[in-house]
Amino acid sequence: MFGGAAIALAAGAYFHGPLKSGETYDKTPFEVYRAVESSPLPSLFSKMVYNQRGGTVTRGGEPEKSMIWYFHANGKQVAKYTVSISPAGATKSRVLTSFEMSPDAEKALGKGVAISGADQYKVIGRVSMNEQIDSRLDKRPFDYSKVSEAMSAYVLTNMGKIQGEALKSMDEAAENFKKMDAQNDYQRAQAENRKYKPGEPMVR
Repeated sequence: MFGGAAIALAAGAYFHGPLKSGETYDKTPFEVYRAVESSPLPSLFSKMVYNQRGGTVTRGGEPEKSMIWYFHANGKQVAKYTVSISPAGATKSRVLTSFEMSPDAEKALGKGVAISGADQYKVIGRVSMNEQIDSRLDKRPFDYSKVSEAMSAYVLTNMGKIQGEALKSMDEAAENFKKMDAQNDYQRAQAENRKYKPGEPMVR
């Protein structure tokens, strides 16, 4: 069992992290924008995006001020990631990010297993995109542990919801099996009835 301190630390890792509340870098807005603009999607999140049916990415924004990624799946926009850039002195910049899910995300991304598809998309998308931007601006390797820590924190802080979803999925599966058994019994009875011509007694 996890203690209160562990849960508090995990929650901090999930709700905060790099760029969550803004970071200042020793780069001009132009330098930051060029680095952000040339950033590819982080590999883990890229697979999640393009493995969706109709998974695509479009971009927008304003040079030296913002860069926006729009994520799509199943014909719907499911999320938007924004990097906002502002001057913080002669040679420094302040960078703030946001990752927003759209109202269509839940339906477009499906249920997932225990954790909804939209929740997984949001946690992995937000943390991995933030880490991609932060690591490129700091000129360091991508830290994959940030993503696993965020997922662990999400699980810890949403344990009741996850357990409820798991139980709901189990109940739905049991109900489906029950319906399948009833259908199979009906089909066997129909097959048995077809063995006899109308008017003939059923002899056993």
